[in-house]
Amino acid sequence: MTYKIKLKQGSDFRVAVTLLMLSSVMPARAETPLSLSVSETLTYDSNILRDNQRKRRDVVSSTGVQIGFDKSYGRQTYTATAAAQVQRYKNSKEYDNDGYDISLGFSTEIGKDGSLQIQHDRSQSLQDFGDQGRVRDKIVIDSNSTTVSGRYGLYGRWSLTGSFDQNDVAYTEPYDYQNKSSRGVRVGLRYNPSDLLYFDGGLKRTVSDYPKYPLFSGLTEGDRVKRLDLDLRSGWTVTGFSNLTAQVSWTQEKHETLDARFVDDDRRDFNGLTGRLNWNFSPAGKTSYAVALDRDTNNAGGSSGLFSSYAQNRLTTGLVLNATWRPTAKISVVGGFNVRWFEEEQRDLDGAAPTQSLKGNYQSLSLKLNYSPTRNLGFTCSLMAYDRTETVFANAYSGETASCSASFSID
Repeated sequence: MTYKIKLKQGSDFRVAVTLLMLSSVMPARAETPLSLSVSETLTYDSNILRDNQRKRRDVVSSTGVQIGFDKSYGRQTYTATAAAQVQRYKNSKEYDNDGYDISLGFSTEIGKDGSLQIQHDRSQSLQDFGDQGRVRDKIVIDSNSTTVSGRYGLYGRWSLTGSFDQNDVAYTEPYDYQNKSSRGVRVGLRYNPSDLLYFDGGLKRTVSDYPKYPLFSGLTEGDRVKRLDLDLRSGWTVTGFSNLTAQVSWTQEKHETLDARFVDDDRRDFNGLTGRLNWNFSPAGKTSYAVALDRDTNNAGGSSGLFSSYAQNRLTTGLVLNATWRPTAKISVVGGFNVRWFEEEQRDLDGAAPTQSLKGNYQSLSLKLNYSPTRNLGFTCSLMAYDRTETVFANAYSGETASCSASFSID
């Protein structure tokens, strides 16, 4: 029998904290599937709002509590985590926020040759100021996602793969016009030349609805984006210390209005190549490396109006490089470099105004030191410098951050 509890708005955080505190006093048992961790992080940021026009320094305190569950029963594995976070600003009290993150997972083998994975995540958090474009407000995002994936033909050279995902994102007013609900289905065929290499070709169909997005000069609301991805995915374990995964897709996006009184405007559609690549390399020694490259579009913007129409086009390419040095089992040093290139354009589809087109980039350089004197205790300190140039849809900003955190866990 399953019981469901419906929480009133604003009560999620208090209930989560109560449950976590109760779990901390549970009697400990050997090999328990439960874990508990608490953490405290202090962060100094020289440009907390990510805006060079109104730079503001501040210190942010983040207190977190998390309980986890991980247990295998035969061929089935169950995982669950519930985390709560209290975020407080020293000078910018208007941005104080309480958030939470809940994650549930289930995986199993089916019959002799099948597998199934189910993952559900729900979270509430303060939107990063660097992701807000031209505004700088307290915007709380409530996200809810579920993914179901399976594979048939685990032990043969050929197998069928499939997945379904549902994602819902809600923003606080007056930014709820960005609310999004998407559903995606993918079917693929995988070929394994060996245990260390696979190729997976598939077709994915995604429908995203923006029910409150203003269209046709505000005369109606609702934008639907139908996306089709014809992709090829691959994974290769080069050696016992190196792993490579990649995906390249031909992507097509088409816009439709949700109001039948208006005709769809295909001038905001997109066709192009997208993809990503991840490489992890750990040679013999104390140093390991990680490389991530991605390229994607987000054209769910613009409007088709009776007197004026414009299209927003975005194309982003990102590169992340990390190197980790572990001189001892208790100490690790991580250096990172992150760069993203933006190609943004706003076109007046009626020719009444000139096209705004601007390329820009974001760069950050970071250094992190981790120290774990015991299995249950951990300390981390990090430094980062960042810089973003101005583009059509985003302000320029630059600054530095310094943070230190301490965590204690029981498992």
